[in-house]
Amino acid sequence: MTRTRSGTRGDGEGAGALPAGVRRSGGDGLSPAPQRPPDLSRTVEVRLVPSSGGRIRRAGAELEWSCLACDTVNPLKLPNCRTCGASMLDLFRQPAPPPSPRNPRIALALSVLPGLGSWYAGAPADGMARLVLAAWWASTTGLLWGRSSPALMIVGVVFALAAAGLWAVSAVDALRLAGGQRPLAGPSRVR
Repeated sequence: MTRTRSGTRGDGEGAGALPAGVRRSGGDGLSPAPQRPPDLSRTVEVRLVPSSGGRIRRAGAELEWSCLACDTVNPLKLPNCRTCGASMLDLFRQPAPPPSPRNPRIALALSVLPGLGSWYAGAPADGMARLVLAAWWASTTGLLWGRSSPALMIVGVVFALAAAGLWAVSAVDALRLAGGQRPLAGPSRVR
């Protein structure tokens, strides 16, 4: 008698019986099934050895790790970065293949609308945020431009300068991203 999920059955009997000559395997169909499953309740002690140039290093009696996403130094007891929330396990993952190169001239041409160049260069969320900001600032400038009140004119000029600055920084960042460099202003730079 063997034990199955549905209960006890005799060899070759019941709904879950295997055809003659077929035996249970370890999952690939070739290797035999393990005699007993591994004990997943046991923990394995891992010894981390800090290196001078690595992401895990010694700070006094404690170990600390440097986040791959934002370079924040965290104590080893924290599984996630306290600044950006990235997992410490990212230190041990295989790196992703490099993104396909983008043409900097196309990125610059698309930057006529702030954010489109960043989107093209591989930062779609950053590009969308810049596009929304530019639309908001440009529409506010248009609404306030030509008003008779000096205070509204000053606010309109401030929004116009902000929109022009966003356009310039977005164009430079699109060039930098397309060239494989870090942007001047972006999620990892603004905290």
